[in-house]
Amino acid sequence: MPRKLRLIPSEGVAAIEVTLSKFTMEDLYGKKTLEKRTAAGETLSQVAVTLDGAHFLTSGSTSSQYIDESGLLVSDVVPTDQDGKKLQIFPDMFQEDVRLKQVISIEEYFTYNITKTYLLESEGDLAPLVERCQQLLAEKKFLAFMYAYYGTAFPEVAVLIPVDKHIIVAVGTPASLLWAKLNSNLPELFSEEESSEDEEPEFGEFW
Repeated sequence: MPRKLRLIPSEGVAAIEVTLSKFTMEDLYGKKTLEKRTAAGETLSQVAVTLDGAHFLTSGSTSSQYIDESGLLVSDVVPTDQDGKKLQIFPDMFQEDVRLKQVISIEEYFTYNITKTYLLESEGDLAPLVERCQQLLAEKKFLAFMYAYYGTAFPEVAVLIPVDKHIIVAVGTPASLLWAKLNSNLPELFSEEESSEDEEPEFGEFW
């Protein structure tokens, strides 16, 4: 059963209980599947094989655990960064009502790396939320909130996008462009790179 999420569209408005129905490009456009079969037509399953070749590990037959540097199992695991600094764990978004206060611009949205898409569904009345999202869209803005399906140190951002009488939820994180900008002259950039490769290196570049 889908987990229930409670959204508060604005101050003074009752929370709306919603569910998130995930969809992908395959749901919209279909997919091509390559199956492996025997010469007799029997469907094959891919499995992992131990190094000695004596055991097959089928899907679901293994689990993962954490061990310390001595190889002992550890149950009390503390999440940290690479420098050993403890990270804050954000609770999942289903524990409390989510107040829709965050607003982002369309320009900011275009910098996001979108990883998941959902259709927002509810047995209640979504009209007030759809109307607010449409008003913001007219101002080139979107509603957003912190997305954490489970407790995590790295929550994402859920962006509410109105489409007709429905709301699409796009989930992702801001991702800055490292080398290209909208006003960059790309042919000029590549021509400069090619010309620099053709130049003879100076002696001082190696010493």
